Amino acid sequence: MFICGLGISFLYLAATAFFGIGFMNGRDSMFRLGGVAAYSSIPLHLGYLIMVGIRNKTIPLASFYQAMSVVSLFIALTYVIIRVSVHSKSVGFFVFPFVFTFHVIATFGPRIIYLGESFISSPLFWFHTLATLLGYAAFGFAMILSVMYLPLFREIKQNRPSRMYDRLPPLELLDRLNTMALVAGFVFLTVGMILGGALAVSVWKRIPFTDAKILASLVLWAVYLFGLLMLAVRKWRGRKLSLLSIIGFIVVIVGVVVARLFDSSFHRF
Repeated sequence: MFICGLGISFLYLAATAFFGIGFMNGRDSMFRLGGVAAYSSIPLHLGYLIMVGIRNKTIPLASFYQAMSVVSLFIALTYVIIRVSVHSKSVGFFVFPFVFTFHVIATFGPRIIYLGESFISSPLFWFHTLATLLGYAAFGFAMILSVMYLPLFREIKQNRPSRMYDRLPPLELLDRLNTMALVAGFVFLTVGMILGGALAVSVWKRIPFTDAKILASLVLWAVYLFGLLMLAVRKWRGRKLSLLSIIGFIVVIVGVVVARLFDSSFHRF
């Protein structure tokens, strides 16, 4: 399975390289090669996760590194969504560095870290984990859109358009997609937290609020709730919303790292 994971990482790296070269020199041939690598890697990645699940007789979400691999697949699928909806060839330049990084970390991590708790057999656990990962992927998608939005916004404001202006979707479209991603991520995160709370109560009769990942999730939820309230009340759009997306995803990464380093509970997975 390691060789399969390594092969998928190589395809993601190839997509990253081809899209990068295409973005820099504008060659359609490089974008086409990047698309071939991307569209080849995504179904292979899905098949790889299915094989992992069959081999281990469980949904491939039972370890931290499996979860990272799933998130990388979800983010790769955002490339397909944007590519089909807005017909922008340059999006892969921004998406696949993150996809490659997440998946290569997952590939070289420990093969399987089973959760020792009996509750992993509960459907609540799997739906809680899947909803939370979908939320993280949506927030990652929003961050990538923001990384595209901010330099394009600066170029237009300074009236000095360059390759960004020629190769990226319009600001209005990026802003609209960012808003949709933030709302979707917030909904998924909220559902994941509710299911996680229900699971904790069913197992321990309480919610362990001292758990590092639960605390991080509450902070993250509050950050995005604040942003969406500002969107609704103060009409936050554009640059402010993009900055919120980037800051929010930094909170996601910090929360995951803190949980990995300092949490000795089941949530460390």
